Amino acid sequence: MSKANFQWKMDLAASHASNKMEKFSDDIYKVNFRTFAPIGGSGALGDAIRTFEGGAIGTFYGKRFAGFTEDGKWLFYKRDGSV
Repeated sequence: MSKANFQWKMDLAASHASNKMEKFSDDIYKVNFRTFAPIGGSGALGDAIRTFEGGAIGTFYGKRFAGFTEDGKWLFYKRDGSV
C-alpha cells in the first residue's frame, strides 16, 4: 500500500520443526525418560527439560508457583490442581 507521505510494506516468514526421541533403552540400559538443565537458585526447582521415549526432544517443564506458606516456604500446585 502506498500513498503520498505514507508507505506500508509487510513480510512474513514462518517455520515449524518437530522431532521425536525414538528410543533410550536397549537390552542393557533401561530408562523411560531423562531430565536435563537444572533450575538453580532459591528453591532449587529441579530439571527444566524432560525427554521421554517416543516424545519430543527438549520439552520444557516447570513447577507452577502457588505462593508462600505463612512461614515463607514456597508452594507449588500438584497435578490435580491442589496445593
